[in-house]
Amino acid sequence: MILDRIQRYLSIVFFTALVFTQALIFVAVKAADNNNLLQAVFVEPVTDSLEIGQSIYFQAMLSSKDGGSFDFVAFNLTNLSTGLDENYQASLQSDGSWRAQSAWNTDNNYQPGQYYLSVTAYQYQDGQLENIYSSDYVLINLNGQIQAAATGDQAYFMSPEANIVINPLNEAEQHLNIKFAVNSTISQTIKGIIFDIYKEGADGVVVLRSQAQMVGSENDYSIWQNSGTIDMNDSDTFSDGNYLIYANISYDSSINALPINENILFTIQRVNLVTEPVSPSSINIISPEQTTITANQLPILVRPNNFLLTGQSIIAKISNSTFSEKVYTLTATADNLANYEYTIDLGTPSSDGANINTNSIFPDGQYNLSFELVYAGTTQNVVLGQISITLDRNLADIIPSYELSINKPLAGSVVKGDSLALEFDTSFTANSLTFSLVPTNRPDLGIEGSIPPVAGSNLWRSNISAQQYSLINDTYALLATADDGQGHTASVGPIVFTWEILDQTIPVDPDLKAYNTTNNQISLGDILFGSANVADVEFKLADATSDNGNNYILNNTAIACNSTIFGLANTQAAQAAGHNYCFYAVLSNEVASGNYYFYLEHDEDSSERLLLSYFNPNSQTPVTDATAVFLSPSGSATVSGQFYIVVGSNIDLVSGLEIELKGSDNTPLAYPSAKQSAWSNTLLGNLGIRQSNYTNAPFVYISNVVDSTTWPNETYNLSVIGYPNSQISILINNPIIIEPGDGNDGAESGEQEAGNENSNPQPVVVVIPSTSSVGINNLGINFYATCQDQGINNEDKCRRFMATISSLDKTCLDQSIYEAQACEDYLYRVLTDFECQDNNIIDGEACKNYLLEKYSSQVNCKLGDINLCNNVLRNRYLSRLVVGQKFSDNINQAIASLLGKNITLQELSDNLQNKGISNGDVLPLIANQSIKVLLAKAQKETVLEEEDKLTILNQAVIILDADGDNLPDDLEAYYGTDLNNSDTDGDGYSDGTEIINGYNPAGEGPLTIERTDIDRLLLAGDISIEQPKTKSEKIDNRLEVIIIEETDKKIKLFGKAEANTWVNLYLYSELPLVMATKTDASGNWSYDIKQSLTDGHHQVFVTVNDDTGKIVKQSRPLSFLIKEAQAVSADNYFDEATTSAAVNNFFIYYILGGAFLVFLALGIIIFINKGKNKNLGV
Repeated sequence: MILDRIQRYLSIVFFTALVFTQALIFVAVKAADNNNLLQAVFVEPVTDSLEIGQSIYFQAMLSSKDGGSFDFVAFNLTNLSTGLDENYQASLQSDGSWRAQSAWNTDNNYQPGQYYLSVTAYQYQDGQLENIYSSDYVLINLNGQIQAAATGDQAYFMSPEANIVINPLNEAEQHLNIKFAVNSTISQTIKGIIFDIYKEGADGVVVLRSQAQMVGSENDYSIWQNSGTIDMNDSDTFSDGNYLIYANISYDSSINALPINENILFTIQRVNLVTEPVSPSSINIISPEQTTITANQLPILVRPNNFLLTGQSIIAKISNSTFSEKVYTLTATADNLANYEYTIDLGTPSSDGANINTNSIFPDGQYNLSFELVYAGTTQNVVLGQISITLDRNLADIIPSYELSINKPLAGSVVKGDSLALEFDTSFTANSLTFSLVPTNRPDLGIEGSIPPVAGSNLWRSNISAQQYSLINDTYALLATADDGQGHTASVGPIVFTWEILDQTIPVDPDLKAYNTTNNQISLGDILFGSANVADVEFKLADATSDNGNNYILNNTAIACNSTIFGLANTQAAQAAGHNYCFYAVLSNEVASGNYYFYLEHDEDSSERLLLSYFNPNSQTPVTDATAVFLSPSGSATVSGQFYIVVGSNIDLVSGLEIELKGSDNTPLAYPSAKQSAWSNTLLGNLGIRQSNYTNAPFVYISNVVDSTTWPNETYNLSVIGYPNSQISILINNPIIIEPGDGNDGAESGEQEAGNENSNPQPVVVVIPSTSSVGINNLGINFYATCQDQGINNEDKCRRFMATISSLDKTCLDQSIYEAQACEDYLYRVLTDFECQDNNIIDGEACKNYLLEKYSSQVNCKLGDINLCNNVLRNRYLSRLVVGQKFSDNINQAIASLLGKNITLQELSDNLQNKGISNGDVLPLIANQSIKVLLAKAQKETVLEEEDKLTILNQAVIILDADGDNLPDDLEAYYGTDLNNSDTDGDGYSDGTEIINGYNPAGEGPLTIERTDIDRLLLAGDISIEQPKTKSEKIDNRLEVIIIEETDKKIKLFGKAEANTWVNLYLYSELPLVMATKTDASGNWSYDIKQSLTDGHHQVFVTVNDDTGKIVKQSRPLSFLIKEAQAVSADNYFDEATTSAAVNNFFIYYILGGAFLVFLALGIIIFINKGKNKNLGV
């Protein structure tokens, strides 16, 4: 019996332990899957649809599973179509939310489309990164087009936004940025913008007066910004309260002044930032002030004792014993976001107190008015306060009142500056409001006028310019009258105030400068540039051949002196002259052909005159120098498939160009049209066409896609109609498409069987398969590919894909950091900052200066401007430059002793691992002892190719060389040698030694076949091979990698180049594998990679190198992805299953652990049963 009890109790214990253990493991697995998920509730944006032109500060409430606080937060914005991302650093707000420190201004830089918005949060412990949390994405649809100011607006405020609340205790809000937009039709005559900041309730006293200066242009507006820093943390100047900004424009004395018909109200409210937000617990009822309500509307205004948190709102409830409860949701007031308001329509009562308005529901009587805090998604509200009110509308005089009051200026106040702000308020709906403003000492200078209403209100506002009406410093009387058009009027005044008008005229030396153009030749549509110290200038053309000839004044537009359109050389010249204003003018059709003096003029000052020769194709002067040049395809080019025709010309033709395409027998076949485009068109960059290479062709024209796939492979003639000297010939050479099963498989380039005779190999025939054929899988990823191109619809996959393809630092990818700026910050905090600390440099800016000076000297910058280079490196790439250079130095130290040697891939891997470098991070092939390679010298470079591309190349490349004779495996068949025997003919000399000395390596006699550039290079020994760059100027569109096909876990490459040419293939990881193959007579090539590739992202370039190692021409890169030694699609590679390997391992342990417990329990039970049976004598 005792054994039975023990057995029963043990069974219960073990099975309970089994269930409990299983549950713990299951919970751990689930937790592991989401432990870095950031819960984000977005406060802004409140909608998933925005219009271009809106400005928004991202804001969200954040929480993680561990409930900890965050040390750094950034909002991540990704354009779904382009993959480009931006990051907005955030700061903690008083309500516990995180708000972006800068706004997303959806202006011309953003195209309509879909954007993903997410949040990344970081936690640090003792200066080391401890955790990174990422939120799910929200989708934002950006709609519409760029919206300028409302029609007719000559000037308006761009920032700050109206009715914002500023907390100077928040570091991000300590400085106020005031920005204006001024219509270009008046911007040329502006001397400046003066603005005043008033504090409400301070009798109109100006707390700050400042001046704005022009900083750029946008659409048809020039942009002006405050010239100095406005410190909101100065509590003596800016105490808490409401403030108004007034501004007016200062003009030349011959032109009237123009006030900006808009005033900006903002609130300063200092609130200490707290790490733990506190919900409101009580409320201050500001309105109603009286408990007896005699009006037909009940205005409610309250202020909670703390800011509302995300998901909270305030409701008002009104009820009594006989009346059903009504609920209203309050909203934040426009002028003070700490207050909440609502106006309840009570209806109109009859004489006996009942409602006579059928829409009204409140009879007279006593009511309870309460206010409650509501949490979203719950029904448990918190009562913040309540009062008892009485409705007694019979006491009210139902006859409406007609009253008019003056809000601005205040009686007895002092107004300073040229602009006078007027504001009136009526108690009724009026149709018109007129005013009279009279100087008490000079009544003859008095003015009268009318004021427009503010839409949707009973307010009337306007600004009066003293300069416009020739007003003087004096005491003024103001009175006004409002009329509703039905016989009811109201009047107010006069009130008296003092107006002190300041003289704002500042004499300035205009210092005009006109800029020369290329070769002094200009034509229709060309742009002329100028700069000055004044904003109002005229661009003039004067006939250089006759005093009575044609003279023109050109419409000019103000632009920022550092804008792209102004040009780098002009920018430098304007900066050297100290000019603040820059302009351009486009030559229009009204200017006749001829020779002109070009100059700038301001009042009686003018610039130096430049002699220019102008050609207008639409004028009657005969056209003698009109040219058109084919930029793509160029003369004698070989093209295939679909292509664009690009033409450069010195003639501006809005209607475009007509192109004629003829066969070899001059039979017309097609007439493609080419439309005029901008040189900034992305397609031109993709085609490798840069304006700097075609200075004599200021205008560029692009055709629609021309499809040649059905055309015979032969020579064709192209010409631009009307340009007899433009004709070129091109060769159409489409691949021969052979579907599986037709019996013609062809021979692979670089794979001819070795022979015993030293003779010319048989011609190569390469078949490029059709991607529509069964079993063919094109896994190549174009350099400009997007998520949509690759069928990636998941936002997280998209981020990882774009970060991987753009070669973001692997350290960041391993930390699930996919945004460039977030990667920079991460690398700086965990790696590069410590280098500064080791050198006793603590200040962040000093650290960046130190790192830039140390590492930028190694960078070959292609941007053409050293200041721009340093700026890009410092602000965009500094951390990645430092980390990349150190990683490259480690690699080069690890391989230095192996350069020029024949080694196994395993030896190379071991040397790298001894330096702490993972094989998968550096080598393109999986290392093993059987693969032998030659580690050849390469040019070590760090290149800033463009502002968005930093490339770091190491000092070696890998060449497959199975027999160690320094002759690449890819050339063994070409020379008829044995791939696995370094001395094929057994004469005691290696195959490589015989070739370099001109002997036949496969037998007796001299070498009779032509040597290749690649073996000349490798067998020479001391020459370094140049490596291709992503955005090299040597890119040739005739070289391309077309298809990457995966079959039986092997990779097969296809592509095109010049016919019968040896080309090199660079297969990248950090140390690229360089392969060689030869094209056939059609320019097609193919290559089988028989070795297993390392997992991850790889790129392939095809190049033509000379015998000195220099690249003569190269293709753009084509990417592909390897997963478990097999090429896969992007969607497959970034499948969610790949990110949860650890979770899958947990499940394995879960199953094994459970099975172990089951067997353990069964074993103990069997043991007890045996003991029991033995005791019973069984």
